[in-house]
Formats: sequence, structure tokens, C-alpha cells
Amino acid sequence: MNEALSLIDGPQLKICMPDPRLHSLLNLNPAIERERRKFDGQAVIEEVRQNPYAARALYAFEKSRHSCFPIQMAIMLGASTNVVDFLLSVYPRSIGARDMYGSTLLHSACEFQTPFEVVSLLLERFPGAITEKDFNNNTPLNSACRCEPTPQMISLLIQRNPDAIRERNKEGMTPLHSACSYQASV
Repeated sequence: MNEALSLIDGPQLKICMPDPRLHSLLNLNPAIERERRKFDGQAVIEEVRQNPYAARALYAFEKSRHSCFPIQMAIMLGASTNVVDFLLSVYPRSIGARDMYGSTLLHSACEFQTPFEVVSLLLERFPGAITEKDFNNNTPLNSACRCEPTPQMISLLIQRNPDAIRERNKEGMTPLHSACSYQASV
């Protein structure tokens, strides 16, 4: 089990309860553009400043049917590097977090078209994430190819893990297969 998901911080077990205000700020559906536009990164920062332990709890986000840490939902909603960097500073272990589908922060950033700078920040903080696979055996490149990745994003992901172009997920699809299947312009 991923250490970040254990909710163990230091020598003592700390049970971190979700914060209702932070939940309401992040309970948006990242797959719907008008929902993504409602995301207020500065409000998330202010809420976590008031209650830092809120960033360490797992949340069940009903609108997206997703269970994850706040940083992962913020990334899926298109958070800026400022927001991601702040959340990582409050809970550094979250860099290795996985959601209920086994997706790392990098998988989520690639799948939800997070700004390139955020992807670069995540790779800087956790270089090993580039080779991690989710529960369906998708690499971050495979996740990126299911949407509309920028050429810059694809180039970075291939540069960091050239073998990913040949990796197949559980459905037998390479990133190119995924791009074609989802009609993404890669």
C-alpha cells in the first residue's frame, strides 16, 4: 500500500478528518469544463492555511465519484503550480499518493490537461512517477493520450520515459492506440 495513503504521519497514527469547507471547494466534476471554471485555487490555499491537516485526509467527492486527497482533485481541476506547490509543502508525502483507480498525481495531471508547468513540477518532485502504472496498467503517457495533450506535454513524457510508447495497458493498448481510440490529436 502506498505510504501516503496510510495516513500515518511520523511515529503516531494521525486520523485526519475531511474538512467540510475544503470539500465544498473541491467537490466539482473535472470532466465538465464549467465545473472546472468554478475551481478557486486561492480559496483552497486559504482553507488549508487555516486547517493544514485537511490536506492530509481522504475525501469522497460526490460530483466526480472520486475518492482522493485534496491535491489530486485540485490537479484534476486544473490547479496552478502555486496551488500544487503549496499543497505539497503542507503534505509532502502526497507526492506519492494514488487515487481509487491507482492513478498517481502525474496520471491525473496528464489525463485532465493540467498546465504543463504543473506536470514539470510533479516530475521534478517525483521523477519515478513517469514509470508508475495505474490499476489498468496505464502509464502517464497513456493517460495523456486519451485527451488532447499538447505536443510539449507528449514530448516531455516521451523524453522522460521513451519505453512508454511501446507499453500496453490491460486492454492491450499502447499510447498511440489510446490516442486513436479517444480521437485525440497527438
